[in-house]
Amino acid sequence: MQAHEMDITHNSGMSRPVRKTLSGMIEGQDARVLIDLARAGAVHHRPVLHIAADEVRVQALYDLIKFFDPDVRAIIMPGWDCLPYDRVSPSHETVAARMSA
Repeated sequence: MQAHEMDITHNSGMSRPVRKTLSGMIEGQDARVLIDLARAGAVHHRPVLHIAADEVRVQALYDLIKFFDPDVRAIIMPGWDCLPYDRVSPSHETVAARMSA
């Protein structure tokens, strides 16, 4: 079994954010945990942020979230396709996808 690690930050009102790390979950179980956190956070208008390892994993996670609960709002923010401080700008497709998210 491969261990997965998730960093979760909660911010309730004016209090300091609380960061939790979850690890050792079976692939696919992380989607269910994110759904539970999103449902709990929606009550207090607190979003949940998850950063996936790569585009393949983010698409699989998105598909699982939509499978388990189609009502959860999930947004894919694609990574930049260029390096920081590079002279090459990101592609128009990447910029458009990030703006539409």
